[in-house]
Amino acid sequence: MKRCRNGHRGENAPSITKDHEGNHDRTGRIEAFLDGAFQTMDNVLARQEAELRDREIGIVKYVGYGIVRVGGLPNFEPMN
Repeated sequence: MKRCRNGHRGENAPSITKDHEGNHDRTGRIEAFLDGAFQTMDNVLARQEAELRDREIGIVKYVGYGIVRVGGLPNFEPMN
């Protein structure tokens, strides 16, 4: 079983090799990093609970001295 630099063990642990010019092959490390990042995102998304909220959203059409006109709010009750 291979061991990664960060200590993880597993069949898919990246192996660090050198190419014909002696440079380190980073592909395995990048793949391992991305696998971990996507696994973390999957774990976070699995714990999310969707919630619906009923909200009314309107548009302020006019603001003047002591008066405001709004639109798009069907349940709005004007105050005198």
